[in-house]
Amino acid sequence: MRNIGRRIKITRKQKQLTQLQLAQLIGVDRSHIAKIESGYTRGSITVLKKLAAALDLPLVELLK
Repeated sequence: MRNIGRRIKITRKQKQLTQLQLAQLIGVDRSHIAKIESGYTRGSITVLKKLAAALDLPLVELLK
């Protein structure tokens, strides 16, 4: 779970997006992005698909 969050955070920063910007792109609260990145929670498959699309990252890469 933490690996997914770490990949999201690294990719988000590479794309120069804030948690708020990413959250707005996929329609969730910023705190949800923070919880996923920290490994506190994992997103649903729907949220993970939206994250992968917003970050232009294949879902399989996100889930490795």
